[in-house]
Parts: sequence; structure tokens; C-alpha cells
Amino acid sequence: MNLTLRRANRSDIAAIEAVCVAAFSEYAAHSPKTIFEGYLEELRRLADYWEESEAYVVEENGRILGSALFYPDISSEGLPLGWAGIRKLAVLPEARGRRIAQRLVKACLKAASDRGADVLALHTASFAAPAVALYEGLGFRRCGEYDLLIPDPEGQGELRLLAYRIDITSD
Repeated sequence: MNLTLRRANRSDIAAIEAVCVAAFSEYAAHSPKTIFEGYLEELRRLADYWEESEAYVVEENGRILGSALFYPDISSEGLPLGWAGIRKLAVLPEARGRRIAQRLVKACLKAASDRGADVLALHTASFAAPAVALYEGLGFRRCGEYDLLIPDPEGQGELRLLAYRIDITSD
């Protein structure tokens, strides 16, 4: 089976949204319900921020198995102005273990480098252990001063998102 990495186009939006919802649904028990439901709604609105990001997908036989959004400027997510970023890195549960996420992160690293960014950054949840292991294995390091704490609007707890960064080196 051949995996293909490519830049996504608008016709892929529904498939990317479905991949994101399937990938993140397993974490429902780790977040306050209101926060998690709000995030699922955001995952279903990819078209709302399509123009400010570049989406990458990995597919097999025309089926999208994983996706990631690259942002040339991720400052709207509580990270420094001028840093590039990754959001919504997702792989279908049944497609994991095939280095799909690694390929998507590397595509975002290349996109950041191509645009002259000095840093590529992201947020992830501490309970997403496979994601944390992936990022740290690729050389990302914690930058806790940019962690986000999202309070539950119903007072049922909070969600901490951990900030990670990697410096972009020119070849």
C-alpha cells in the first residue's frame, strides 16, 4: 500500500473534518465535556479558517488517513508573533503506526522553512501521550511559558495545552 503526502484542496474539507473528529474523539474522557464538545464543533468548521492555513494530507488509494494544518503565523493561538505553527494534526485510529503523523509534521517543517520561519510551534494536551512522544522524538522542546489553560465555562475543570517548539534550521 502506497501512502501519498500532498497539499489538500477545498474538496478535501469534509474528509479532513471526519479524520479530525475520529482521531480526537478518543480523548473525550480526558477533557471537561463542554470544552471537548466545543472543540469537536471547531473541528467540523475547517472551512472557516481554510484561507489562513495550508492543509496537508496523507492518503492511500484516494482515502485520506491523516491531516495537519500549517499556519505561517500561529500568533492567534497564544504563541509569539512570527512563529509558524501546526494545528489539528490527526490520523485515523485504524491508520496509526504507519508514520503518517511524522510525515505530516515534516511537511509542516518544510513549509515553515520555505517561508523563512525561525520557529515551528504547536499546542497539545498532556494526555495525548503518542503526540507528545512524536513531537519530542522529532526534536520539539517544551516552551511552558506559552502553555494555555482553558477553563470550562460550566466550572467543571479546565484543560491545559502544552506548548512545544522546534527551531528551523536552514540547509
